[in-house]
Amino acid sequence: MALLAMAVSLAACGDSSATNTAGTTGTESGDTLVVDERGESTIYSSITADVGGLDPFISISSGLQYGVYEALVNYGTDGYEPGVAESWEIAEDGMSITFHLSPDLVTHGGYPVTASDVLWLVSKHLEGNYSRFAKVFDVENSEVIDDQTVKMALSNKYIRFDLDSVAHMMITSQEQYEASPDGFYNDGLGGTGPYKVVSYTEGVELVLTKFENYVGAYHEQNVDNIVVKVISEVSQRLIELEADSIDIMVDPNSSDIEYITSLSGVSILNELGTKNACLVFNVTADSPIADPLVRKAIGAAIDNVLIAEQVFSGLKLPAYSVISPVAAEYDSSLEDTTGTYMSYDVDLAKSLLAEAGYSDGFELEIAYDGRIATNERLGQIIQGELKEIGIIVTLTPYDTTSYSTLTNGTEGWECGLSEYKVQDSVVFTFYNKCNENKSSWGGWFIQDFQDMLDEVVYTFDEATIQEMVDIYMDECPQYTISYNLKQFAVRDGIDNFFTTGDNYMWPGDWTYNADADWLYD
Repeated sequence: MALLAMAVSLAACGDSSATNTAGTTGTESGDTLVVDERGESTIYSSITADVGGLDPFISISSGLQYGVYEALVNYGTDGYEPGVAESWEIAEDGMSITFHLSPDLVTHGGYPVTASDVLWLVSKHLEGNYSRFAKVFDVENSEVIDDQTVKMALSNKYIRFDLDSVAHMMITSQEQYEASPDGFYNDGLGGTGPYKVVSYTEGVELVLTKFENYVGAYHEQNVDNIVVKVISEVSQRLIELEADSIDIMVDPNSSDIEYITSLSGVSILNELGTKNACLVFNVTADSPIADPLVRKAIGAAIDNVLIAEQVFSGLKLPAYSVISPVAAEYDSSLEDTTGTYMSYDVDLAKSLLAEAGYSDGFELEIAYDGRIATNERLGQIIQGELKEIGIIVTLTPYDTTSYSTLTNGTEGWECGLSEYKVQDSVVFTFYNKCNENKSSWGGWFIQDFQDMLDEVVYTFDEATIQEMVDIYMDECPQYTISYNLKQFAVRDGIDNFFTTGDNYMWPGDWTYNADADWLYD
């Protein structure tokens, strides 16, 4: 699929751990810049909605908590990397992880953070909306070895995705948490990350500056200050970009891309995300949808390229497999979907329906989260495409909670418009969606597949993974529609631009060359 090659130009060029070293002078493009007499360096970024405070126990969609708070372990561009835990060991029986903390770890408010704080944090996280991540730990059987060492018992035998759960938990001090005034979260004093809060004005902006005593191993501090402006309207973000009031514009309109690229000193950068749009099937439903031939017929009738253009305005890539381009198993040969249901092929769709005994079609209800703006338009296109093969679709919107509750069970629905997350392997998808000990998305279950999954989460054997992918694609319990793609308008002079996940971008980690003469106050 040539579209992938054209659309994805990942901007992480070079070593993302490179630093901006004070004391040298940048004289040519690509050389490193320094403060000199020009003042402190400041990046002005934008987000589309308020951060909602900086509570370490509440998920913040912008990802800004990852710069104010440090995690034990981080999921970075090269897999799992140290955070405030300098190292860790997995027990031989796989039932515990021992973390070793930096001895100099302190909060922005000056409180020391020790191993006992980590044990407290996990217990506290179990009470908040990160509880799904903390559940990998068995707090009752965990223990503090010394101030810098904590042995965290696990609920089940370790697999490497347990570290993904650890990477979502922000580290702070119990003493400061319990002693601080009501403004603890918004003041950010409990932070342990590379940047501390200077000021936070709800709905307006968050101003951050370097934390001098940062001891984490993951982040860089390549600018002195970061100003994050809350600008919900895309037209206003464009005005701010044109006026040089921001250096990074998030989520530009696709219709503005050509104009933005014509601006002097501005580039459009693309980053692949980890969430993929899909149609999930309830295979237990008393419906034709229980037949994998019908599910594959639906896939063949859906034009992923058209959807990427008309629904997602070029901000997602048309899919060709359950394997995402960010997964370790990705290979460019996957893009050739000729003869498979991942190709848009109406004749194939009709043939599969006939083989399943539904030449005359049938009626189908597709549920979706009505709060996701693109779902209605996505559903309408699918509705029109399936009508071409005789499937008459009814679209039913739900609120977010009701939709999640519905599709996490197997009663009262046939199909749903959803997303699934990919980490460093397609096994992550299988582990979260097809695991009899964790979840069973749409009720799909095959014993042979489950037996392989139970083993492959420990071995990551390539041949076994391929066999599982073959089974999954043949059964088609969900049909992947598109891969997430985030776009940014970025001022020239920024090197090593990269994001982690779907929301997280951290300007302090990027490097800046001699074209960034605008960087200094």
